[in-house]
Amino acid sequence: MERESTVGLVGPNGAGKTTAFNLITGFLASDQGRVVLRGQDITGWAAHRIVQAGMSRTFQNLRLFDGLGVLGNVLSAVPRESGENPLVALAAPWIPRRQERRNTEQALHWLDYVGLAHRRGDLAGDLSYGQRKRVCLARLLATDAEVLLLDEPSSGVDPGALPGLIELVASLPALGKTVVVVEHNLEVVEALCQRLLFLDRGRLLADGEPAELFARTDLSDLYFGQTPTPSGVQ
Repeated sequence: MERESTVGLVGPNGAGKTTAFNLITGFLASDQGRVVLRGQDITGWAAHRIVQAGMSRTFQNLRLFDGLGVLGNVLSAVPRESGENPLVALAAPWIPRRQERRNTEQALHWLDYVGLAHRRGDLAGDLSYGQRKRVCLARLLATDAEVLLLDEPSSGVDPGALPGLIELVASLPALGKTVVVVEHNLEVVEALCQRLLFLDRGRLLADGEPAELFARTDLSDLYFGQTPTPSGVQ
């Protein structure tokens, strides 16, 4: 996978797309194969350790803390909390205070990036679904990971809010991020992805550019049960 690009993972329901994410990010144990990140074998690592190594993800069910403020949700993902070490907190209390200020600035930066700095004091559960998706994206960016895995970023988002969300996701490679997207909406896939991986029942069937894969009737028959429109969208 090329760095600073966006790759789509597509296929019919049950193809194994989310399962692949779970295996890659340590939420499921694999029984074969390897996961390699920047040349380092991270197979079998715990999920939090994989995030620290530079790969993080979102979830279809968001997993926000609805009773926590928007800023607090993003702060929860900021790494390297020295205040968690009681020896540091006791011996040099100014260090965690200084880091807390930096972390807050970092979280506010990402909230501003996704357009929600003005909602930082609101509870996450009080936001619209599209806004909550943006909080998830800010939280993902706050991990400082270089490889970002997005599971159904457009799912459930109001059509009026979708273009802005697509624009946000499309901007991530310019931040130095490599993005992998699981997505059913092929308009979103076409807008975001330079390369697609087509899965069916856990097997990789095809790997190529979107136009190339959309033109294959064998893949469209698997995905739709019929040939797609010329743009690849139904």
